[in-house]
Order: sequence, then C-alpha cells, then structure tokens
Amino acid sequence: MIGIFFKIPFICLMKRLVLPLGVALIFQSCAPSLSQYQTAATLGEGNKSSTLILEHTFDAASGPRQGSVDLGLGYMHTNGVTNNLDCGYGFGLNDHLHIAGGFHLKRSILKDKVSINFPVLSKYIDESLRADITPTLLYTYQSNNKFASTINLQYIIQLFAFDVFDNAIYLSHNWEIKSKSLYIYPEIGMQIGSGGDDFLMKYGLGFSLKNINQDN
Repeated sequence: MIGIFFKIPFICLMKRLVLPLGVALIFQSCAPSLSQYQTAATLGEGNKSSTLILEHTFDAASGPRQGSVDLGLGYMHTNGVTNNLDCGYGFGLNDHLHIAGGFHLKRSILKDKVSINFPVLSKYIDESLRADITPTLLYTYQSNNKFASTINLQYIIQLFAFDVFDNAIYLSHNWEIKSKSLYIYPEIGMQIGSGGDDFLMKYGLGFSLKNINQDN
C-alpha cells in the first residue's frame, strides 16, 4: 500500500517535502489532527491550501463544562504534489500552552471519494519523547459545488522508545461549505482509547483558503 504513494518523480517529491520534514518535531499533542477538517479530495498538482482550525476537546463522561478540557488553535498548509497526492505540514497551540507540529501525505484512492492520509508526529510530554502515527481513511459520500460530507476514521498508534504503548480509534464527521475561495469545515468526533473506557469528544471549525487552478 505504501508503495502507491511514491509513483511520482523522486526529485519533484523531495523538493516539496523539505519544508514539512523540517517541522516534523512535535512538543505536545491535543492540537487538531492533520487528517481532520478536509474531504477525501486531493488538491491537484500545483494547488495549495491554508487552513486555520479552532477546536474544543473534552472528556465525554464529564461533558464540555467539566473534567479535562482543551481549547486548541491550529494551522495546516497543504501542497498538491500530483493530481492524486498531497503533502502538508501543520502546527498548533492549546490553552495549556502546549505546542504541536507534524507532516502528512495524502493519497487519493477513488477520485474525490476515498483517500488515505498518513500523518507522522513526535511529541515531548512529561520530559519524554514519543511519536504518533495515525493512518486515516477519508470517505466523502456527498459532494457538489457548494457542500460536501466526509467521514474520517483514524487509527492512532502512540510510540515510546520504539515500542507501542497505547493506541486509539478516532471517528469524526465534517461538512465542507464552499464560498468562492473560502471553505468552512464544521466537524464533530469521538476518540476511543484501547481500554474501551477512555472517551474524548471533539468539535471545531476549520477555515481554509485554497488556491485552485481550474484546469486540474
């Protein structure tokens, strides 16, 4: 499956990955994922998008006004490498002043309908360094010139000292609302921990400006 991502000229890909790889080091999580606030569609070669994200995360059992709560602000930039492959980077900040960043590759499987996204993250938490790998399936089941609906399914693998120490599943739904070059993404989702008793709820808004060549 991973080999599908690299059926493009090697030099072209490397040029577009220099900047994302340069910011791949992450210091904390709880920032919006690089697989959220988007549809399954790729941008197309030479196109770009910049997305600002506002997100609220809370314990499902406690509710949004109690328990552990995070308010996050994130930014994501994405480049269209080919018509079927995007690469991008992002970073974020939450109300605990934790900073996050990382990069991702997104490959279209069925044009504008199904894609696979591979964000790669590392995090510094409690004086220890860990990494997250979150393979994601994006399925857009409704789309027209003004509106789209997308289901996002992520498998979150958390690594510490090259050993898996935790994992989780994240399921969300977003709606893309299009207005000229501005795209708005309301999203709501739930993360379920490996033990089955750790539930986190997320909801937020993404605002994306896209530079799209209509010839693609």
